[in-house]
Amino acid sequence: MIPDAARSRLVAELIRMDALAPEDRAAWLALCQGDPVHGSPFLWPHFAEAVASVRDDVRLALFRTPDAQARRPNTACGFFAFHRRPGGLARPAGAPVSDWQGPVLRADAGVTPGALLSACGVDALRMTGVRPDLPMYAGRTHRPVRSWYIDLAGGAPEYLAALKRTQPKHLANTARCGRKAEREIGPVRFCFHDPDPTVLATIIAWKRARFRATGKHDIFTAAWIRALFDRLARSDDPDFGLVVATVRFGDRLAAGEIYLRGGDRLHAWIAAYDRELLSYAPGQILTERMLAEASAHGVRRIDFGPSNDEYKSRWCLDWEPIAQAVLHADTPGGLIRSRAMAGWRQAQPALGRASRLVSRLRGGSEHVIAAQGGWILGVMALLVKLLLRPRL
Repeated sequence: MIPDAARSRLVAELIRMDALAPEDRAAWLALCQGDPVHGSPFLWPHFAEAVASVRDDVRLALFRTPDAQARRPNTACGFFAFHRRPGGLARPAGAPVSDWQGPVLRADAGVTPGALLSACGVDALRMTGVRPDLPMYAGRTHRPVRSWYIDLAGGAPEYLAALKRTQPKHLANTARCGRKAEREIGPVRFCFHDPDPTVLATIIAWKRARFRATGKHDIFTAAWIRALFDRLARSDDPDFGLVVATVRFGDRLAAGEIYLRGGDRLHAWIAAYDRELLSYAPGQILTERMLAEASAHGVRRIDFGPSNDEYKSRWCLDWEPIAQAVLHADTPGGLIRSRAMAGWRQAQPALGRASRLVSRLRGGSEHVIAAQGGWILGVMALLVKLLLRPRL
């Protein structure tokens, strides 16, 4: 047990995912299912367990209060799965492929940033997908963006009617493209989930081709990320796992999207389509068909995640703020990192455009290193990316 000095009534355990007791796992899942803030499937214990099955550096900080231990010894009030990296650093489990991150806490848990870092035994924790309006991150977030989502609680017809009022031309164009595909290729056929592993492989291959064409880092060069998708695709849990939605024109696979499902919530994860069929807007047709049919499969919300992609704002009527956050411990290592970050932010206005370039390079490097699971493999991947990036 690790007592927290700032919260004398709060104690924590640091364990491996496979040591999580069934009662605590049930309490974790109940927190996710009972609170929209923690409802993302990326925050479910299932996701942390899947990541732990393909990486051996995942640990779980589990919080309790003495009173809860005395009366209900199997009930915990907070959970945070993370990668403990060399140099006193930590990243949330699944980073950088997990869009929503952070601890899952009971409202009265009283877990402070200091308590979280102390339980994890690290100097700094970097997260790229947290709710900036939560007390845990007050004054510690930057680069807030919109994370788009579709709310189907009222049913697909109601949502489509609202969307038609705001995006009539977009919906009409999607319908026109569908009719064109049917005339020139074959019937448009939507499948909510196609379990064929060759379909999953095709979608990932299309996505990797786009990574190469655009010069973006190919996350699938990391063996653990490929293994994670394979692991999730094999899940037989009806409430959790991958949903692989597809659209075919006749017998030809035109587009596919990989979603992560947690209960009645989907998170759009990897989307790709046959580039030869671009003029038929297969990705737009897939999104429209998913929107129309998801409710019939028990889905009440579809998250599209953060970015400024125009297509997200066309399909989504709602959004939530999401931001990056860095927590620093009150330790020598944490103080050094905190002061270095503060100095960099103070220097940015004077550097002008150069600061934005450095920030982009730094962010890209951190993404690659996190995806590869370590500095050595990350640096090697960066070198390969620089040598092989397309000359535009």
